[in-house]
Amino acid sequence: MYKQEEGKGFSAATEKPNTNSNPNSFKKNNKLSIVKEGKECQENLIFFSSEEEAKKFLKIKQIFADSEKFGVGVLGEEDLGEKEILRRTKAIWIWPSWPLSSYLKKCLLSLFNLEKKKIYIIDTAQQHCNSCVDALEKYAYTSITDLMSYFCIYQIYTKKDVKNILRLLQIEDEFLKLIKEYREIQNYLYSSLCKDKKLQQQLKEQIEETEKKIINKLVLILQQKYIVIKNENILVVNKDTHKFVSKDTIEIDIALFLKDTGIKFNYKSFLLHHLTKKYKDIIIASPSTKKIDKYNIFEYATEPKRGECNNFKKFIQEVICNNEKKTYEYLLDWIAFLLQFPDKKEQQTVAIVLQGKKGVGKSFFLECISSLIEKFVFKTSFADALFERFNAQLQNKILVILEEAFSAASKRQEARLKDLITSPTIDVEAKHKPRITIQNYMRFIFITNEDWVVRATRDERRYLVLRVSSRRQKDTNYFARLHKAWWEEGERQAFLHEMLCREIKSNLRIPPVTEQMREQILHSLPAHQAWFLNIVKEEKISVTKGNETITYSINQKIPSNVFYTSYLQYAKSIGSTNIIHINVLRSLIEKFIKAKIEVVRENQGRFYLLPPLVTLQKNLADLLYEEAPF
Repeated sequence: MYKQEEGKGFSAATEKPNTNSNPNSFKKNNKLSIVKEGKECQENLIFFSSEEEAKKFLKIKQIFADSEKFGVGVLGEEDLGEKEILRRTKAIWIWPSWPLSSYLKKCLLSLFNLEKKKIYIIDTAQQHCNSCVDALEKYAYTSITDLMSYFCIYQIYTKKDVKNILRLLQIEDEFLKLIKEYREIQNYLYSSLCKDKKLQQQLKEQIEETEKKIINKLVLILQQKYIVIKNENILVVNKDTHKFVSKDTIEIDIALFLKDTGIKFNYKSFLLHHLTKKYKDIIIASPSTKKIDKYNIFEYATEPKRGECNNFKKFIQEVICNNEKKTYEYLLDWIAFLLQFPDKKEQQTVAIVLQGKKGVGKSFFLECISSLIEKFVFKTSFADALFERFNAQLQNKILVILEEAFSAASKRQEARLKDLITSPTIDVEAKHKPRITIQNYMRFIFITNEDWVVRATRDERRYLVLRVSSRRQKDTNYFARLHKAWWEEGERQAFLHEMLCREIKSNLRIPPVTEQMREQILHSLPAHQAWFLNIVKEEKISVTKGNETITYSINQKIPSNVFYTSYLQYAKSIGSTNIIHINVLRSLIEKFIKAKIEVVRENQGRFYLLPPLVTLQKNLADLLYEEAPF
């Protein structure tokens, strides 16, 4: 049980509540109990299957803990028959667990059958909410259209979201009162009691006036849910999911609100109504950005708050960046820029690559970063999802996470992905909607267990490759402490605050060159370059003939046929199919080492005399940044 202390919010209380003192409270002998009370507790109750879940919710969702508009209660599966208690509530709110438990399905079905009461499903993951509705459609044996007249789905992140929902509830209440008034006037007008023609005329005028008020309220309700974009085409976008909405969806919504009223109002009427605000475009920008003709949809998933976030920062430094100071500062600047300037993608064209074994913390790191901007993150383990024709899922995303989804071996994927990383615009097409060009806000993070992730050249500037430390691999206690600090002890809000206040000093266009990036360059070398690099490393060239291996020192004259055969054997050993002709190989190697290979012709044949070893090492070291790989 929670009690509220003045100026201190809600705190744990050991004493049991005196349920007899308040006639509206739950009875003591009832299995249902209230974990947190509010002034309007009996109007908006959020139900959970256990007190532990309820308390966890109040810790994570401080916006509900602080609001007196909501009460929090425990509703066990055996309590679903206590209908009298539930009848007193004005609206029922449910925070679904994932995956959906049989308890939740029974709970939702029971509440649905209880006088068709309004049920509000709240969650920060749209797919969870949709699964609730899918389950109900299956269990309640009713259509989705009927269900949506009783269910509302909300994604809640900040106090602003709660405020918007309460505002929408208020408008809906006013709308329902007008509908009730409208029907009462209609019933009286067409009843046998109303015979006075003057009164009939007054009632008809009153009906017309009420009808206008109903339509105005309905437009306000629809505008709380949808954004209307008018440029070359007219498009409607869902405010919560930021996805395109079809004409049929709006028509169904309107039909549900105006059911059995006889009021004529449709999709076209909504678009043409004087209260329907139209924007030229949807934009993503810092929340402080104000543009009258454009709708800024960007918002943080939590409220920034000054505090300590040392646990998470230490995790980034020691585990994600493996105690490399330069990469640690760059990564924090990269995150800070993403959060401070979500619309300035052109200055942030470097993708982050996290390599590491399973269980080292890569996914936890991304879970935490994603939780700061949840609505604007797209995560996939299927790289082709980025390149499909119908790619509306990429619209208005500022962070794309590819989890074991990308292979450096695929040249086609690599070329298209590089374009997405750097291109300022992207073409987006939703089903049954025209293809449009929009601003590309996407930044990329790859996580992988593979050694070769990206094709990199010596002038590569698109990737920061990090080897995640294994020091905390499968350390469940360590990650449990981090999880608690992030979600329950305020580090999430504190880290967001610190990132928004951080002064960005790194040149984000030029990432630090890590040892892992050098490995990517070596993996990406063409077969002939990798082969010659291996020769310089070993200071010798070898060929195999049957069971015999013939070896020449790098300082010796090397027969041209041995030179070419050695290359062919190496190319075959690594599975290379792009074989270079004998007449071209020497010129390509000269270009690679930036030095001439002397050709010596003798009676025994043609020989190659390579440049001095010191020259080769120096030139290859220049190609491979600070150090040569030997």
